[in-house]
Amino acid sequence: MPEGAVILFQQSGGFAGIMEEWAIYADGRIVAGDGRVLQVEPAQVQQLLEEAEAIGFFQMKADYVPLDTCCDRFLYTLTVRSGECVHTVRALEGAEAPAALWDLLGAVRRLISQPAAPC
Repeated sequence: MPEGAVILFQQSGGFAGIMEEWAIYADGRIVAGDGRVLQVEPAQVQQLLEEAEAIGFFQMKADYVPLDTCCDRFLYTLTVRSGECVHTVRALEGAEAPAALWDLLGAVRRLISQPAAPC
């Protein structure tokens, strides 16, 4: 996990075999693996962290990846830091995992897909 980041989101696989990585910081800065930098409100990041705590993210299993990983699905890896606690969860698209995890992954994806703020 990059120094100072509170959330690290990775998405890989799919038909095109993509690999994307996003480091999210408490100050609202989001740094993509390709070097692009976005800025969101720090309150949005705080809301994600609070949601992770509320759904029991730190108590979830580390892996929701079935033995059969067939068929061009995305693999999501989410790492969240809260104080000294750091927890990583991997989930394969379509796998059986807590609905709250899919909701949290969706919230992170919406955050990183926001249009860049004007200069």
